[in-house]
Amino acid sequence: MSIEKYIRHPAGQRDPLVQYRLRIRTKVLAADGTEKPYVVDDLYPTRAAALEAQEREWAYIRGERIKTDIVAQIASSTEPNVAFLLHRYGKAYTEKKAESGQDTEEGRLERTIPNTWLDFGSSSPNPALFREMKTVEVLGRHYVSFGSLRISACDKSMLKSYIRTREKKVKAETIRRELVLISCAFDRAFDLFGRKVENPVALLKDDEKPAPGEHRERVLTPDEEAKLLAQADKAKNPETGLAFRLALGTAMRRGDIYGLLWEAVDWEARTVNLGFAHKSARAAKTKGKRGKSRRVLLLPTAFEALRSHWERMEKPSS
Repeated sequence: MSIEKYIRHPAGQRDPLVQYRLRIRTKVLAADGTEKPYVVDDLYPTRAAALEAQEREWAYIRGERIKTDIVAQIASSTEPNVAFLLHRYGKAYTEKKAESGQDTEEGRLERTIPNTWLDFGSSSPNPALFREMKTVEVLGRHYVSFGSLRISACDKSMLKSYIRTREKKVKAETIRRELVLISCAFDRAFDLFGRKVENPVALLKDDEKPAPGEHRERVLTPDEEAKLLAQADKAKNPETGLAFRLALGTAMRRGDIYGLLWEAVDWEARTVNLGFAHKSARAAKTKGKRGKSRRVLLLPTAFEALRSHWERMEKPSS
């Protein structure tokens, strides 16, 4: 019987896959009175999950009821907090997404969400609900960081407290995005830790979540556009005006504009190719938000600005 750390390097995956292998080789008494071999050789995502499985297997082998207190001790001693769950989710899933949204999502997972303070009022919070409890007391009121919660203690009431705190600082749409990340992390808790936990976000009713924000409409007037471009042309960086004209004439995202390569420009069709069509574009990681190759039409404002810049650069090929 043993629990071994098992590390694999799947093809095409940068980070190694760490699992824990439970092996049991013994004999059990069959119904006919003879002893038959009993072999267990399974992989688990965490050592805690392997230990729990080991307790269950030996309870079966001995014909006993599983010792729930031992399993509970294992679960309690190894149960992660919300901050660690969000960190592991970010490492496993956020890094696979397009670069344009990685920094924002990483900031929410690593800092904004776990460092939000929950107000417990005048009553001192139960330490059993937290792991490495981060708490402060101000004017007789107790505050504990959301990330300190054990994942099993993060229930509907804790989320409602989280929402009340965030509503004082940010708009409803921002909170809704944060709840989506929390929900995704809890949905993948078994993949990350080998432990099934209830998703607290799924327990919230629609009227308990922040209401969706109203659609905003803002159209740049000709006078505003002229003033904007005039100021951009005065910037120290000579390409600032070009960047603004590309934004106005293509509606491309900032990351797409910054990562644009000459190889991606089709002068005859008056388009630029964003994505994986060019090897140089792949090397520069200009894959955009959706990570798919796509063509963007250059309107006259963007085309003329890009053509003039290309000629000033003496028609570079790369």
